[in-house]
Amino acid sequence: MPELNLSPRGQPQIQKNVNILQAEIEKIKHPKKDREIITNLKNIYDANITNNANAQNTGCLEMLGSLQNYLNNAYKYIKKNNFTKENYYLNNGEQPVAIVMVGTPAAGKSTCLNALKTELPNNFLSEKRKKNMSIVNADGVMEAIYNIPENLDELPRPCRGLSNGVNDFCFKLAKRYKRDIVYDATGKDYYPHVGKINELHEAGYKIVLCIVMIDRQTILNRVRERNRQIQEAVARGQPARDQTPTNFVSGVYDDILTVIEQYMLIPKNIINLIYVYDNSENALLIIKRDENGAYNCPAQDNPVENSKILAWFHDINVCRPPPRRADRLRGVLGQPFPPTGIVPGQRGGKSSKKYKNRKTKNRKTKNRKTKKLKK
Repeated sequence: MPELNLSPRGQPQIQKNVNILQAEIEKIKHPKKDREIITNLKNIYDANITNNANAQNTGCLEMLGSLQNYLNNAYKYIKKNNFTKENYYLNNGEQPVAIVMVGTPAAGKSTCLNALKTELPNNFLSEKRKKNMSIVNADGVMEAIYNIPENLDELPRPCRGLSNGVNDFCFKLAKRYKRDIVYDATGKDYYPHVGKINELHEAGYKIVLCIVMIDRQTILNRVRERNRQIQEAVARGQPARDQTPTNFVSGVYDDILTVIEQYMLIPKNIINLIYVYDNSENALLIIKRDENGAYNCPAQDNPVENSKILAWFHDINVCRPPPRRADRLRGVLGQPFPPTGIVPGQRGGKSSKKYKNRKTKNRKTKNRKTKKLKK
């Protein structure tokens, strides 16, 4: 243990001593951490490769190289992203923060994430913590542990089980050490995604939901362009990367559209903030929900920047003001519908027979009481 300098030089010296102690504690804990990491990585390998005939038949072992190669690459990935490092930036009982992403591949989630970080107030997430967030991303794991051949456009599905298992393990490590994280996934499967959100909520996290929307044709063009760039990079001798089929992106796009409303209506006691971006051209913030649960639609106030994607949210009345009575009677958007409340003529309506009888009875009772008072 190094000797601490206890000279009275104020707060900077004290902080330096604290950093020295923390570094020494980390060195002592590393052997135990390392054994736990390697054991879990082996268990994930056995579950998804050793005991999975499909994974062995599709060439997953060849792309991994060997068990030792897989362990080395996965271990380096975990250490590089600081999943096992204590979050020393939490002060005075602060809660860790998780930014949960929803959006299709190539939608520009990284661009919108950078824009979101500038929107978040410092009292919610400080600048130091914004710069030291760990990213939980299955695609990042896949690129770290697999050596994908040049002639393979897409990683076989059985091989993805291993990268997804390692990604889930990174997620558990991040929760244990209270890391500020970005959970980067498409969110097309609502219940598994909300399951992760609930886990973070139960672990004491403050949660920010970042939804990245985009025009369909724009996203398909971006996917084709990204695949072309990957092919050119491989031709120049760079490592091969997994390409994204356009039909897969189109399916994910449709799946996300069906669950957007459910994400937007998750209670404020679970999700603290919601940001929705339209990244068809640039990261345009179209909807924001604050910690009080109030929705704000910045793009709607500016006709020049008004997003056509904003119309998708009209069904849940997030950005559309309540219609006037005259509009309700005439119908909105050419679809007439009755005003809210009880409809006259229906059961319980003000013109129903039951209501008229009750009104007549009340009038008779009132007249009887009036006559008694006069007497």
